[in-house]
Amino acid sequence: MIRSECHLELGTKFIVITDGENILLKPIEKPKLSSFKALLSKSQNFAKEQGLQQSDVTNIIKKVRHERRS
Repeated sequence: MIRSECHLELGTKFIVITDGENILLKPIEKPKLSSFKALLSKSQNFAKEQGLQQSDVTNIIKKVRHERRS
């Protein structure tokens, strides 16, 4: 009954959120491809404006991974 009212399919995954007293189940939905492309474009433009290079990203990832292992 709840599944049909909320238009949920069998196997729908949820994120569980709590404030310590209440529990909220929120369905996880795939983002639309157009939304992902827009976010990617915005991120690329920001990186370009900031002068960020691919090597900068690679170095930051390596640094964070090293810090997590330490």
